[in-house]
Amino acid sequence: MHDALGFVFCNSRHGNTVLCYGNYRYRKGYVYSDGERIKWECVKVGRSRGSCGAAVVTLDGTVVDVKSIHNH
Repeated sequence: MHDALGFVFCNSRHGNTVLCYGNYRYRKGYVYSDGERIKWECVKVGRSRGSCGAAVVTLDGTVVDVKSIHNH
């Protein structure tokens, strides 16, 4: 599925759904309490120093918010 901004849902090598945009991939972070919004986090996010904080929020499969500043 393509989004107007160019985001595409694809599968990881392990078969999980990821959100792809350019050279960046986002994994499902969590589902908001309304059950409709999902936060997708850059796959480079982690607890280590220097991890990426880029994220995307979708609502029913459509991108509604983007924090697109990657540090890698």
